[in-house]
Amino acid sequence: MIKHWRATGRKPKALLEQGECPDGFEYVWTVFERLSGARTYGMAANPITYTEMDAFSRVSREPLRPWQVEAVQRLDSLCMASRK
Repeated sequence: MIKHWRATGRKPKALLEQGECPDGFEYVWTVFERLSGARTYGMAANPITYTEMDAFSRVSREPLRPWQVEAVQRLDSLCMASRK
């Protein structure tokens, strides 16, 4: 949705309704955006995997805590559902 917004200049309704990013959650959102931007595609977009999150942590030297992994997974689930 963010990519659509940036490409078209039109903010999707779902983003308008969600409000601002909660305090302390900006890092998780940034991680999600980076991983989402590097996601793989088959016939359609593939979900972000544990392997990709692990590689992100190792390469960036920014380990993800278990709650952050879960938050990225939940964001990704919402993202994947919005693509259907």
